[in-house]
Amino acid sequence: MDCWKAMFAVSMFWCFCCRSPTIRDMVVRCVAQMVHSQAANIKSGWKNIFSVFHLAASDHDEGIVELAFQTTATIFEQYFAATIDSFQDAVKCLSEFACNAAFPDTSMEAIRLIRHCAKHVADAPQMFKDYGAEENVSETDRVWVKGWFPVLFELSCVINRCKLDVRTRGLTVMFEVMKTYGNSFQQHWWRDLFRVVFRIFDNMKLPEQQQEKAEWMTTTCNHALYAIVDVFTQYFDILSPVLLDDMLSQLHWCVQQDNEQLARSGTNCLENLVISNGSKFSTSTWDSICSAIHNVFVSTLPHHLLTWTPSAANEPEAADLSVTKKADPEVLTTTFESEADLSSLPPPGLADREHSSSVKEKPNSVITSRSEMSPAIEEVGQIDGNPIDELESAESENQRDCSDGKINSIDGKKQSSSNVVSEPSFKKQRPRIMSVDQALFSALLIQCVVQLELIQTIDNVLFFPTTSRKDDEYNLACARGGECRKVALPEQAMYDSLNAQQLFSLLQCLIDSHRFAKQFNSNNEQRTLLWKAGFRGKSKPNLLKQETTSLACALRILFHMYGKEGCCDGPDKVETTLLQICDESLSYFHSLKSEGHRDAWTSVILLLFTQLQNLSDDKFAKHVGVYYPHCCDLVALDLKPELRNVLRRVLVRIGVQFLVVATSS
Repeated sequence: MDCWKAMFAVSMFWCFCCRSPTIRDMVVRCVAQMVHSQAANIKSGWKNIFSVFHLAASDHDEGIVELAFQTTATIFEQYFAATIDSFQDAVKCLSEFACNAAFPDTSMEAIRLIRHCAKHVADAPQMFKDYGAEENVSETDRVWVKGWFPVLFELSCVINRCKLDVRTRGLTVMFEVMKTYGNSFQQHWWRDLFRVVFRIFDNMKLPEQQQEKAEWMTTTCNHALYAIVDVFTQYFDILSPVLLDDMLSQLHWCVQQDNEQLARSGTNCLENLVISNGSKFSTSTWDSICSAIHNVFVSTLPHHLLTWTPSAANEPEAADLSVTKKADPEVLTTTFESEADLSSLPPPGLADREHSSSVKEKPNSVITSRSEMSPAIEEVGQIDGNPIDELESAESENQRDCSDGKINSIDGKKQSSSNVVSEPSFKKQRPRIMSVDQALFSALLIQCVVQLELIQTIDNVLFFPTTSRKDDEYNLACARGGECRKVALPEQAMYDSLNAQQLFSLLQCLIDSHRFAKQFNSNNEQRTLLWKAGFRGKSKPNLLKQETTSLACALRILFHMYGKEGCCDGPDKVETTLLQICDESLSYFHSLKSEGHRDAWTSVILLLFTQLQNLSDDKFAKHVGVYYPHCCDLVALDLKPELRNVLRRVLVRIGVQFLVVATSS
């Protein structure tokens, strides 16, 4: 025995220290020959054999690596049972082969063998229970400590050390093992496992180079996030009690990163997690979910959109840009053609990265051409061909102060950051501003994206995806006098699962978001300042879609609560909030001077009046007593035919209900 160990120690020394590939090759061949000829007689020497091959696995000589790997594969295929006491060393050896970037084919084959090791653990758990009986580990936990954990841990090492194609394969295999064999895992095993999995997102372990870090987040972190949610959903009953808070914290971390794809995926995965498992949630779980959504709203609030000012060093460039715009007709055409929708524009510096074309798609769906989305960027900036900025300076004087707003969002959720509006003339004129504020502007745009994503997440969770769109179609069909059928909430909708307090928590997020958007859209001076400083876009940024979608979702929640008797403990609070929001909305709509801005509000006003018409007589009377002056004011506006129709129906019902006209009329 001592002779064997001494010989292997010498072999390891030569493999590790010798610079001569000939000698290293000879050492590996000697060990390989020993395995082939004396494997049946080897008892405790497997640990040293795998140690030699572990050193050989990182070699740059193809012959050495290939021979060591082929011998290792032979051991697994023919002598696996004999190596059980060295299983951890064997898996670690395979991991080292997988991490040798010089031989990708060997890396892929090594990952295959690691997956084969997982199958061995699943097929023969008793082998691991019997092994190591003298150690202070329970018989059940020996399977985890000696079998499952080494396999999964080494796969995580492959993910953290290898290039994209190899680590992607390692990531896929790791989650395949979890999904396939996770039903045999105990609860405390999962806790240990998720600590390993979350290391993928560890900032201290991410690449230091910015480009590599961005690639890591866009590919590996993004892939891992979807896979984690899939596993969490599959084993929700056992994972939720011990890992839900950690899962929500990890999603929150992803949303806060300066990477648009990962931030979008964070909100997407939160939505998938809730929709897939919401029927199993307890009241305390819903409290945690609502609290998590609220925290993400608050932490991604782009405060600097309203407070940013150029530094003293940058003010000359901003002034130069203002002068240049007067002198350069080409710049005038580029910038004043339309207003820039924040969500449709990429963060500065991300032009060369590939991103997902839709937040609802899996991460491997990527836009590869900038031209694919260019028309959408140009269209979003204006509404029906009318730039909303033409009359906005006058409009902002008439709008009420909304300084209590807190939350911002963005317009154009489905646009990808891989499509960049070309601005060569701007880049030449403001290099210093772009270098100083690029990171801030990039972060602000991502926060705007997240805000709109969260609004859509709340809507999809409460009413299920596509329900709100069908509801808008129903409202429009009714306004046009066509055949319409009311949209019922699908069974998957989570609205009925939440109590009043939880609904009000989400509602407040939406209201704050809406008021913040109004405040920003009416602040013409700040929007101009951001645009001149190089904030991305053909012209001044706006939050028009966020302004309307947040309000529409809030109104749907309020009307559902208001129309359902006994739905909450505080019906007066629902009524008071609904009256306030509707009154504020109609007043603001009447104050709009831009036709394009009013057109963007069409679906919101249709929703409001249609829901108002569906109220009982008592509730209708309370509301029209507040809204009647606004209804009269709207008569004087040049409204779309659909809005005129629903407004007429409201006025006719007022006349009948208050006995202004005969019922037969």
